[in-house]
Amino acid sequence: MIDPVSGLRIHLMRFAVWAPLAFLMTFLTEAVDLNWHSNAPLQQAFQAHSPQVAWWHAGFMALSTICGALFPFTKSRIVWWEIMIISWLLYATIFIRLYQRYCRYRYLEQQQRRQIPKHTHQTRGHNFLLNEAVDRSRRSLQLILTCCICWTLIAGNFTVCSFLPNWAEKNSIWASPELSYVIGTGLEAISKVYYLVMQLNVYDQVFDTSARSARRLEEMRTLMSALWEASSK
Repeated sequence: MIDPVSGLRIHLMRFAVWAPLAFLMTFLTEAVDLNWHSNAPLQQAFQAHSPQVAWWHAGFMALSTICGALFPFTKSRIVWWEIMIISWLLYATIFIRLYQRYCRYRYLEQQQRRQIPKHTHQTRGHNFLLNEAVDRSRRSLQLILTCCICWTLIAGNFTVCSFLPNWAEKNSIWASPELSYVIGTGLEAISKVYYLVMQLNVYDQVFDTSARSARRLEEMRTLMSALWEASSK
């Protein structure tokens, strides 16, 4: 369908796929580092990292995507601008979450450094739960940063291409209704491949039980070595 205001060609089936995908990818990104239980470690730190906030953030991303599917049905320029502004405001929550994730990671990293004994620098810390919390926080920060960069490029491409048909010459490539589709498809493919690689890496580092057991055994070995050295002095 053609957007009557901008003249951009809108593929509604793509938005029908993007909306649930944006919700799922956002929630998976948030789920890497959430306080699911009241007795979770460091529950007092950054209460914004709760499942409720994750649901809201994922919902905002989905709603922001759905707004793009409304442009072909909008004939009023004022309503068109209102939808565009609402869509970007909903999308802007990802930058807030990125900042919160960064603050949480910095906080946990500082807590981890305080756990390192002064008499040894061989270990990352003796608190196993704290170490895992730092790992999850770092992975979640990497995922949301990936989404933030890739999705901003896709949303920015859509927004810029919405104005190009009215500004460029009719025979120019910049006025082609397929320009947004071609660039958007390329950016979408790159973002999905990169996100999939990141998710597989996160699974291996965070959720794989064998890898977690190996890390705990290594930390236990380092701890026992440090205690043996301390007791031998």
